[in-house]
Amino acid sequence: MKFSEFINKVKQMGGVDTDGYYGKQCMDLYNYYCNNVLGLQNVGASCAKEILNNPNIMNNVERIDNYPDFVPQKGDIAVGDVGGYGHVCICLGEGDKTYFKSLDQNWKPQQLTEEKHNYLDMGNLTFLRPKNQSNIIENSYFNVRVTTEVLNVRSGPSTDYPYKKYTELTKNAQEQVIANCGYPANGLVKGVECTVSEVQGNWGKIPSGWICLDYTVRI
Repeated sequence: MKFSEFINKVKQMGGVDTDGYYGKQCMDLYNYYCNNVLGLQNVGASCAKEILNNPNIMNNVERIDNYPDFVPQKGDIAVGDVGGYGHVCICLGEGDKTYFKSLDQNWKPQQLTEEKHNYLDMGNLTFLRPKNQSNIIENSYFNVRVTTEVLNVRSGPSTDYPYKKYTELTKNAQEQVIANCGYPANGLVKGVECTVSEVQGNWGKIPSGWICLDYTVRI
């Protein structure tokens, strides 16, 4: 099931109760998402904050402990330790350093809602980014802007690949680098914009090579 199909379906149903206990809980929405969009089974837990101890989910995601400059992507799973049981929700890809939007269940009792969370109201936050993005990134092409001072461009989708020098970047990238920082940096600099045509994990393919999407925002 594609991400957009998941959103539309659970909204049409008014939420989900996958286990038949205690009504529409946040764990029901999480399980439905993992089963139908990510294709993962046996990823549950006794409560939301215990998700992080389940190897069936943790082996299939990148764990990102919240930090000041982090902004979640569409499809990320947010896990908070608020209250006695914690809370889990599905990120919608809208937000900035002060808030993020998500699809929640039981944030408001027994309701399916879209929420605008700050980074404090769910307690300590951990984000889980699915390694398999095939049902999440439905549009093959999207644009990003670099948010770090210098971002290496690699010849492949990991740090195992060598980074590219300024002279190996496309002409467009070179021009943007000079315009944003005034010198020929060996990589993309803060403010450079580019188009991603393929995603592998948290790496995106751009005309100049591959970049880590953790240091970019969608535009």
